[in-house]
Amino acid sequence: MSTLRLEYVAIEDLLAAPRNPNAHNLPAIAESIRRHGFVEPVIRDDRTGFLLGGHGRVEVVAEMRDGGESPPDGITARWEVPAIVGWSSRSDAEAEALLLAMVNLTKQPISDTALLATMLQDLAADPDGLLGTGYDDASLDLLLASLAQDDAMTDPNSLWNQGGPEYQQGERRAAFQTMVNFLTREDAIAFWEQVFGTREIRTQAWWPEHDGLVGQTEEVEWIARPTDDDD
Repeated sequence: MSTLRLEYVAIEDLLAAPRNPNAHNLPAIAESIRRHGFVEPVIRDDRTGFLLGGHGRVEVVAEMRDGGESPPDGITARWEVPAIVGWSSRSDAEAEALLLAMVNLTKQPISDTALLATMLQDLAADPDGLLGTGYDDASLDLLLASLAQDDAMTDPNSLWNQGGPEYQQGERRAAFQTMVNFLTREDAIAFWEQVFGTREIRTQAWWPEHDGLVGQTEEVEWIARPTDDDD
């Protein structure tokens, strides 16, 4: 049975895996390391010498060193990073299976977005703000707007759930009703243009009376635009 241990390894001795489908947000990783230090060890396969986890962090640290920065907290003066060693794969297939597992299992979606928004708002009030979290003010604003819309859609007393027009299927024309929610009217217009912009079609849009808009049904007409396929 292999025994795992923590060692400090020079970054040039930590080789990137030949195949790694995971893309990295290097600027965000760099912000996090500059703010918090290098607090999470990378993982190396002793059989191959290749990294199993930590590719982005090793790449960022190498760029810091080459750019003349001082070693961040958690890294030695000789630019050695903490690494978990002692595990050896039995084959290349097993090594790649573990690499993919670590990529996939650590990328589960946030299950409590309301709690996430609260935590981000608390951090935004801190002097360092959202620096190094992977989020910024724009993403927080978008999250808050999405939560507000979700609340409006599920609240039976919401304006969005009162007074909406009913569309009836005609006797001779096939019809269907689809409800799509947008954050802004501009988003709705962009959607209509994307979906209906290459043919003549009439549709209706309705919104409740709020934010300066009057609760009504608006007739919208999109006329076909010339395209390469019209020849």
